[in-house]
Amino acid sequence: VQSRTLDPIWGGPMSTCFIGERSTITIEIFDYNEIMPDDPMGVISFRAYDVFAEATKKNYPNVWMPVKPVVGGSKVSGMLEVRVLHPSQNCHRPMRQSLKKTLAPGPKLGWVRKKSLEEMFQSSKMPVTCHVYDVSNDERIARINALTKVSGMGGIFHAAIEVYGMEYSFGGSRIKNQPGIFSCRPRKCPAHSYRQSFFLGDCDLSK
Repeated sequence: VQSRTLDPIWGGPMSTCFIGERSTITIEIFDYNEIMPDDPMGVISFRAYDVFAEATKKNYPNVWMPVKPVVGGSKVSGMLEVRVLHPSQNCHRPMRQSLKKTLAPGPKLGWVRKKSLEEMFQSSKMPVTCHVYDVSNDERIARINALTKVSGMGGIFHAAIEVYGMEYSFGGSRIKNQPGIFSCRPRKCPAHSYRQSFFLGDCDLSK
């Protein structure tokens, strides 16, 4: 179970269980507090069979469900992403050690624990990642970006999107009718110096 909400943002996967297709599942959400009692925030309830049928119809294992508020709980808005798979379909995507060191959550995810972020990436059907580069291969640009990052002033960057094992970005074109979009191996753009990556989420589109 993962989440898509702005009030608040939960990191995932939140839970995994093995059940029969006819089972009814209820997931209760609480606001964890080390000092005060946990506050109820919302609940979703569904039949595994219904979710699996919808996922099979879409040829995509994830289904978003709205979180319903509970009586006496906090006002909550958001959705939980439920994934129902047969045990043979349960995937665990390998993650390069070099990417683990530089991967950060995208803007829609907000703050997510490092371990949760890695689990979300590894359990994705097809993760979408934004790779950020220091513009050019000039070390002076990298030093400038390091200084402006600390001060919160931004920097001079090039960005690219990785999906289905290839990286795509825009570099301009002087040739008429050519858009300037090019592809390369992930984090290996020859014109720029790689800096960091951001996990944007799971892609439900076919290649």
